[in-house]
Order: sequence, then structure tokens, then C-alpha cells
Amino acid sequence: MRRRTAALCLAVVLLISWTSTAQQIDERDVNLSDQRGFGIGMQVGLPHGGLLSGRYWFAPAVGVEGIVFLSGDAEYVDGQITGRVLYRSLDADVVDLYLAAGVSLPLAGEGFSLSALAGIEFGLRFAPHLAWNLEFGMFYGNYGVGMAVGAGIHIYFGLSE
Repeated sequence: MRRRTAALCLAVVLLISWTSTAQQIDERDVNLSDQRGFGIGMQVGLPHGGLLSGRYWFAPAVGVEGIVFLSGDAEYVDGQITGRVLYRSLDADVVDLYLAAGVSLPLAGEGFSLSALAGIEFGLRFAPHLAWNLEFGMFYGNYGVGMAVGAGIHIYFGLSE
């Protein structure tokens, strides 16, 4: 039984290695962010929260993002809406560096917060429609001044194959 399991595991590893190597040979010079336009996903961050996110790259280096965070119950809904401008400052084949600046507004209450962040967005060759990101920066607003961090995943539509 152990020999069968070991043989099956080895076969799976070899098959995955072979297919990924073949794919890397064919697609190694493809820039994964070239054809990104509209993407929808999830963006989480501190201190602003986050949940549903939509991104649109209307130019190769310039995009916008909207993030909606809702909390509460049937009688009281609270949350925050965030709008940001994105600038892709480094465009590599798999990993991109971008700068983001935006404003967050609470749904119930007063105030706002401004943020400025640097982020990396990276794709996977075997899933070109997916992009992951990590962000670090500063914010100023309701919570004072502090460090902002975030992470997200987006599915982009309209990529040419």
C-alpha cells in the first residue's frame, strides 16, 4: 500500500513539474499585467477594514480602485467606502510595484481618512486572471496618523489569451 501511495505521489509531482516547465517555456516572456482592465475581488486592510474591491486599469500605468466595507445588523448598518488612484511605477513580467493614494469615508458618522501606500501586485503564470497584492504605507484621519497595511486578491476580466 505504501509503495502505491509513494508511486502515485511521485507521478503527480512529475506530471505537475512537466506541465509547469512546458508552460514556462511557452510563456516566460509574457507580461501578466499587460492586458489587465477591470478586476473584482477582496481587499483587506488596517486600520480601514475592507471587503469588496473593484479595480480598473484604464491605462497601462494608471488605475482606480473602489473598496466597500459593511458591518452591523438589519437595524444598523455601518461601514466605509474607499476610493483610490493607482499608479504602476514598475511593470515586470510577474510582479508590479504600484503607488496608491486615496480617501476613506465612513457610512455612519463624520470624518475621513487619507492614505498613501506602496504595493506589489503579483500574478501566477498558471492563473493569469488572478493577481495578489500586498500594501504598506501611512494614513491620516479619524484614527490619527499611523501605518496602513493591506492585502488582496483580484480576478481580472477581459484578458486576451
